[in-house]
Amino acid sequence: SPIFTPMKNTSLVKLFFTFIIIITAASYCFAQTMVKDINIGFGDSEPSHFVRMGNLTYFIANDAVHGFELWVTDGTESGTGMVKDIANGTASSCQYTSMHGIQITGLQALGKALYFFANDGNAGFELWRSDGTESGTMIVKDIFPGKISSCVDLNLVKAGNFLYFAAHDGVHGTELWRTDGTDTGTVIVKDLNPGIKDSNPQYFFADSNVLYFGANDGVNGYGIWKSDGTEAGTVYLKNAAPTLTGGDLILYTKCKGEIYFSGNTLDNGTELWKTDGIPGGTVLVKDIIPGKEGGSPVGLTTFKDQVVFAASTPLCGIELWKSDGMESGTMMVKDICHGPGSSNPYGLTVLKDKMYFVAKDSLHGAELWVTDLSDTGTHLFMNIDTAITGSTEPKNLYLAGNEIYFTAKDAKRGFELWETDGTIAGTKMLNEICLGNCS
Repeated sequence: SPIFTPMKNTSLVKLFFTFIIIITAASYCFAQTMVKDINIGFGDSEPSHFVRMGNLTYFIANDAVHGFELWVTDGTESGTGMVKDIANGTASSCQYTSMHGIQITGLQALGKALYFFANDGNAGFELWRSDGTESGTMIVKDIFPGKISSCVDLNLVKAGNFLYFAAHDGVHGTELWRTDGTDTGTVIVKDLNPGIKDSNPQYFFADSNVLYFGANDGVNGYGIWKSDGTEAGTVYLKNAAPTLTGGDLILYTKCKGEIYFSGNTLDNGTELWKTDGIPGGTVLVKDIIPGKEGGSPVGLTTFKDQVVFAASTPLCGIELWKSDGMESGTMMVKDICHGPGSSNPYGLTVLKDKMYFVAKDSLHGAELWVTDLSDTGTHLFMNIDTAITGSTEPKNLYLAGNEIYFTAKDAKRGFELWETDGTIAGTKMLNEICLGNCS
């Protein structure tokens, strides 16, 4: 019998974990309460990768009995349970360990089903689907037949009516695949690097029904591609490889109909590029550091019809920049930490007519800042605790309704959950979840 079968009619999700918030209406004020002690006692269940489907929220967790598996919640303790023990016993079906570290599968909803990668011990890591019940949780396709895994990059991205991912089937190398959720509809899109060699598609970005990604076809080197899900519609744009620098995971944004990305070339290093979806319209916006070093833009965010990001120069370090898409209109917003020192802005989040982010200057550690993209309008928003030595380190900025939620620490209460509505009076700790100076 199923370990957990969700009811057909459930209340709206009210799921609150320390770092994950889902708020359905800004006018309500919910208390922060633990939904369920999944790993009973002091052990961690490490819930992650939350995805809403219908009135339920799905996630991956470990109860120390079944390993990392697929779970579901309706926001109540009794309505929170494991969907299926895919890898029997304490083995984890949804956790993959490789030479690059430990990965937890991502979750994506398509239609009325949830998709993810899992290993049941018989077929390796392959694509699975679930309708939220034990009997309705099953493998979609064993792409690489047998126990060898076809998927080692456990990421799925939705573009149009398909989910895209990287996989290898033993005949082709690691290439771009797509699925409509069926066995026959799970197919290789294009063998970019023909034969058993890999094109290694990665760094996906969906724009409506078009997918942008980085890949190496063995001829042009690693560059940016786009695909509409067909072989003919999968085309090479430019030898400007989408790439991440540092820990910021945002390297694409859409602004005024064009896709901006952090791209790397041998001649320019990692700089700001843009594309209108055709090879001739894929161009370097600005060589921030002339030559091969590169300004390494990260955190690309659209605000006021401009692309805002962090970038580095030898004279000013890593600071806040903006671009209107033209070389002349790509400039530093403000040298927050004067001179070659870096303010290291991150967490760029738009609330109403302002952008909030975390940065440090010569007087303060990492604190919450605000900008309207002018020099004078870029300033420290709030030092959460003036008594603390160093910084309060706001992190995990997340916009929900008319508030930004984040984690921060003060001297007496450690890291806890905070919110701001963009005013000093409206910036406060929501609840001291772990009493005292623990976090």
